[in-house]
Amino acid sequence: MYRRHRPYNGRMNNTSCASNNERSHTAGARLSQDNVTKTAYENEQPAEDGAAPSVEDVAATGAAATSACKAEADAAAASARPTGEAAGGPASSAGEASPDADKLTYRDALAGRVPVPTDKLGFFVFQTLMVGGMVSFMATLNGVRHDGMGFVLYMHWFYPVVFVVAFIIRRTIGNAVTGFVIPRFIVPRFEGTAAAFAKCLANVGIMCPLVSLVVSILLDGADFLPFYLSTLPISLPCAIAANYLVVGPAVKLLYANHIARHSSTKIITLWQRYARTLTALLGLS
Repeated sequence: MYRRHRPYNGRMNNTSCASNNERSHTAGARLSQDNVTKTAYENEQPAEDGAAPSVEDVAATGAAATSACKAEADAAAASARPTGEAAGGPASSAGEASPDADKLTYRDALAGRVPVPTDKLGFFVFQTLMVGGMVSFMATLNGVRHDGMGFVLYMHWFYPVVFVVAFIIRRTIGNAVTGFVIPRFIVPRFEGTAAAFAKCLANVGIMCPLVSLVVSILLDGADFLPFYLSTLPISLPCAIAANYLVVGPAVKLLYANHIARHSSTKIITLWQRYARTLTALLGLS
């Protein structure tokens, strides 16, 4: 049997030769490129004493350059950082105001620039704090004048009783009188510090005589009149000073700077939850 030979295919042989030539050309180009790159690298990084740099030298040089760049970037960031943040304080951007920047101050309270809440719940909370502060101050003053320092030790029942009575007077007689006097006679005629002091006089002028009467009755019973007449000239100026200089500013700033700013926090939530129970206990519902 003779082997059957395939016919000569010139096209296939030409294609194979072209492919081989192309592969040889590509390999040569890659080798040339590698030589060029190596030569350029050797020209840019000359080794000492004519020796080629080792891998360890190249790695050490790169690490040193990276550390230098990082140190320079940290120094630039520290110089651009605000003073407060550099000292350990909170960071603040130029367009972002500090959360304490718009808080009201004691001078604002004295000048009448601290608003009083007008909504029912806010006004209820505000008056509860005001009555509590004034009762604590005035009950202690009159009790110590009547019984000496022993009053503070054994008359603890006195404070809640006076608070309940004073709060009822405030919510009924006091609000009615001041609600008539202040809008008609003080707001149209005064402003600023004068208006704040006039409102203080109106509030204390109606509350102090009535609460002092209740305190005198609780302390002396049926013979309250001499103590009441001797107490009122002292209690009235002390109540004005305490209301305008201490209790009033403290309550106004507490409400305006903290309670009113966080109306959805636990303080208002608790008041909303127990307001009906508290008003029932005070006899206001």
